[in-house]
Amino acid sequence: MTSGANGSISMVNSEVPIHQYILTESPYADTFDSISVQSLPQTAFTDVETLVIPYKTNQEILHSERRRLAEYVETGGTILAFGDAFRQWLPGGTWHPVEFDYTWWRRGESLELEIIEPAHPLFANVSRDAYLWHYHGRFDPPADATPLLAAPEGVIMYEQSLGTGKLLATTLDPLHHLGEGAITNPIDTTSALECILDWAGSRGSTGR
Repeated sequence: MTSGANGSISMVNSEVPIHQYILTESPYADTFDSISVQSLPQTAFTDVETLVIPYKTNQEILHSERRRLAEYVETGGTILAFGDAFRQWLPGGTWHPVEFDYTWWRRGESLELEIIEPAHPLFANVSRDAYLWHYHGRFDPPADATPLLAAPEGVIMYEQSLGTGKLLATTLDPLHHLGEGAITNPIDTTSALECILDWAGSRGSTGR
């Protein structure tokens, strides 16, 4: 792991404990380069094929850098955005909060999620259950986006093509659970995250 943007897949690091855990502990310690969120305004994305923006990322900085992030995608980059987006930074997409009962799994219940595009690669090798834990809000996706996954309140995952790049936005937070789940939550989010990373084309890539 490095502290710059020199690898094919980089994660924005707000230096909260969960981010630090993901970047330093198995199984993803050697997967992501780390880009400090504070250095994001000075970061050149030339060699970054995929930029991961996890839940708990500083939203004010993302908002201030929204044009550069959009340009990064338009010129061939891939963004994977997880969790909420209460400051408007996603290109054309709008996030809305929803009320959610985070203890549903303790009662042996399930979530009413709908896979909108069953043929999409994200759902090719896993069942809907791989995406069942909880979500942080919903989206009004851009008009040119493809909604992929929905909750009763609305869309919680969509794909968008911009220029020669692509963006996946979801209010799910698989990275957060990998850091937190071993202690407080038995829900395994690895399968969903692996599908998302494979979709992004982040394995074995050689540069944009």
